[in-house]
Amino acid sequence: MAKRKNKKAKGQLSKSKKEGAICPHCSKKIQKGIMKCPHCSVPFTFLGKLERISIPIKIIIAISSIVMCIIAAYSAWIATQERKAIKKTKAEIEKLYSEVNYTFVFNRYQQMENRAAAWRRCKALKQPDCGLLSLGFIVEATNAVNSFNYRKVKMKDSEFKAIQQLMCSGLSLSHSDGKDRGLYEYMQDHRDASMVDVIVDFIKKCPRYIIERLPTHKLQR
Repeated sequence: MAKRKNKKAKGQLSKSKKEGAICPHCSKKIQKGIMKCPHCSVPFTFLGKLERISIPIKIIIAISSIVMCIIAAYSAWIATQERKAIKKTKAEIEKLYSEVNYTFVFNRYQQMENRAAAWRRCKALKQPDCGLLSLGFIVEATNAVNSFNYRKVKMKDSEFKAIQQLMCSGLSLSHSDGKDRGLYEYMQDHRDASMVDVIVDFIKKCPRYIIERLPTHKLQR
């Protein structure tokens, strides 16, 4: 009899434990361990279990979620600012690089113009040794053309057009004027002739609108 009473008491205790759970949705007693409420048919997913957590824990979880969102938003903002800074720095470097290349070619062009002016003065004053000045012009003109061809792809469009106009104008005037005044009479070997070919090829590739607007006053320099 005592054993039966003990078994009955244990059964009631286990039953009370099973029936001690409460559904967080409908607040009715349910059996522990089941995955779905028999009364409101709501499954006990993570969200369902979350409702049984104490209010302070819910607040902590909510604050943590908000903090994580803020951190994610701030990280995205920092990444955006970094990309903008990198883009700005890259643009500044490209601008500086373009200006350096333009300046280099422009200096070559000035040396070519100085040689051409010296040769014109020599011819106008009928001085001796003008042939050395003409050869100096051919060398400087070739250097300017080679520098332009190498560095033109490294310039911005505006700077490229500016130096192209100078090169085309200066070379075309010196070439047309030189043919009439013997600029190429002092060439001595094939190397000189090949340099003239470089100059002529460059002039042929110049845009037509530049050649048609040549400033004729430059011929008097």
